[in-house]
Amino acid sequence: MIYFRTSSCNIINRHLNLFRMTVHIFIFIIFLGCKSFGPEILMSTGKNDLTTTEHLIKKGADVNHTDTISTPLYNAIKHYNAAMVKSLLKGGATPEDNRLALINVYFTDNEIDTLRNIRQKRSKIDNSNFLEKIDEKNQIIKMLIDGGWNTNVQNKKGITPLKNVALAGQPGLVKMLLQKQSGVVQHRNNKRSRTGHHQVARIQRRGLTPLHYAGMGGEPETVKLLIEAGYDVNAKTEIIHKSGGHWSALAFAVDHGNYEAVKILVENGAEINDSVYWGYGESRSIYELARWKGETNVLKYLMNKGMKATPDPRPCN
Repeated sequence: MIYFRTSSCNIINRHLNLFRMTVHIFIFIIFLGCKSFGPEILMSTGKNDLTTTEHLIKKGADVNHTDTISTPLYNAIKHYNAAMVKSLLKGGATPEDNRLALINVYFTDNEIDTLRNIRQKRSKIDNSNFLEKIDEKNQIIKMLIDGGWNTNVQNKKGITPLKNVALAGQPGLVKMLLQKQSGVVQHRNNKRSRTGHHQVARIQRRGLTPLHYAGMGGEPETVKLLIEAGYDVNAKTEIIHKSGGHWSALAFAVDHGNYEAVKILVENGAEINDSVYWGYGESRSIYELARWKGETNVLKYLMNKGMKATPDPRPCN
């Protein structure tokens, strides 16, 4: 009888142990299946490793993992890896982190200068690698715009994505952003629009408009798109006593030697006998500006269009 009871207890204990082991194995399997792989995908994106990143996404990695310094999407954008950005967005990456605003993929000053030099045929080096990088950046920005990212953000200088891509001379991005932007007429001289024309005019009085930036950038199609969107070709920047003001898009185009942009602005009604405030009581006409910058082709074109020659810099009225 005692032997029977002992044997039964052993059997029950064995079953209990087997049950406990099964539960532990089951929990371990669930743990493995639910592992976020957050640090791993953060490392792979930081190393710009697309293959490993895509493998981790398929395994269910947390694409929004952060170490308080970066996220997978932030790393992909930093490396200008459009394919990686696309994979992360498909995997559920979101731009909730403030560092992932569109301002973090702005075209830099060096990129803008290089693009302008290429456009003006002043660059004498092979720019194929540079242009590939610019193409990657274009693809990334398009994906982010299509993904519904905030297109009205501003950096510390008050520059919006539209102003930045206008300065960089990227007409495809300008067109996308104009379609996202509210309060802008889509057709030039459409004065019957109930909202757009007046809202654009009000924005322009505050200072630099996207058309001003397009004048600086000099890309012809970009200038055309912004004029067609309703931006005033004769809008002026605010006057600040020490640093000047009263600059039009044409003045900026002349100042940067953007011949094609000058032609488009003049053809669309830009005032050629205008002047800019140079600061400290001094002003200069656009004629003086063109002559001072040594832009002979621009000067010749404007003179043929009826621009009046003016004397050297004079006191501002």
